[in-house]
Amino acid sequence: MKIEHEKYRHYIGYLVVPFYFEKIVEWSVIIIDSAEQEEKTNCVIPIWKKYTLSVQEAAEYFGFSDKKIRKIVDEHENDNFILWNGTRPRIKRQLFEKFVDEKLTAI
Repeated sequence: MKIEHEKYRHYIGYLVVPFYFEKIVEWSVIIIDSAEQEEKTNCVIPIWKKYTLSVQEAAEYFGFSDKKIRKIVDEHENDNFILWNGTRPRIKRQLFEKFVDEKLTAI
């Protein structure tokens, strides 16, 4: 049985499992059109809600230059506001906000 909808294609059928189960299982498959799937995957999280920021995002968010953010990262490599993704630093936004408030007086 095949049900057509403008956005979905829905197939309903029966799957016969091996004889030792002695039952027939009904199955259903919904295939989402690629256009709708792209809509769902293109969600953008606002920068102020992100847990970690890239160096470029942190520079934009805090109003510092990329070079200044990289210098802070190099000076504080082992601090808890930096998360390393391989060789790339990710900055934990809330912890870096506390660091900026408490430690930095001049840039």
